[in-house]
Amino acid sequence: MRKWFVVFYLLFSMFSPAEEEMEAEEERALMEQKLFPLLQEADRIVVYSLYPIDKQYLGPEPGEIEFLVAFKLPGENAAADMSKADRAVAKLARSGKSLLGRYPILGKATVSNPAEIQAFLKELRDSMRTFNEQGDRTAGCFYPRHSVLLVKGDRRLRFSICFECGKSYVDGVPGDESDTVHGFRHFAEPFEKLLNLKLDAVKAVRAPYDQHPPAGAK
Repeated sequence: MRKWFVVFYLLFSMFSPAEEEMEAEEERALMEQKLFPLLQEADRIVVYSLYPIDKQYLGPEPGEIEFLVAFKLPGENAAADMSKADRAVAKLARSGKSLLGRYPILGKATVSNPAEIQAFLKELRDSMRTFNEQGDRTAGCFYPRHSVLLVKGDRRLRFSICFECGKSYVDGVPGDESDTVHGFRHFAEPFEKLLNLKLDAVKAVRAPYDQHPPAGAK
């Protein structure tokens, strides 16, 4: 019995890497074949800075999870440790608009120049990663601080992005192309810098809030 187990293990070890490689290639091919054509052009792109807590979970005042996730303030003294900017952001999250009724919008930057749109789309496509390329498949928190909306006529593609857990979602893919999202996972790290550059150009509120606070809250 032990002999057959060893033989089986050796055969599995020989063939499984090739199978995994094939899966990775198929993921990339699926994404490039079906998702990339939808990302070739746009009339307008909007980059959002999001508050990472779903609006349905916001009470009148921040709670323990909110302190930890939104402000990185653990412990019993979190409320006392909030800065002026933190307090202004917490208030803004409760009073402003939200993305699809969920994550509060702290700020946004619009890209409408055709040359800038093409450059942005190229960076977006170059940064996209499949499940295999991303590597870590463990369940993540998904507290998104960024979103990207692509508008082409009446078509809308929206990416919700959490750079902390390494997970992103895309909405708006046509029904006949819906299997496209199975291969897509997340973006390479430089893409976060691009999004923040767009937000900073219009002085949008974003984390860390002491460095990018609401007007008058610094």
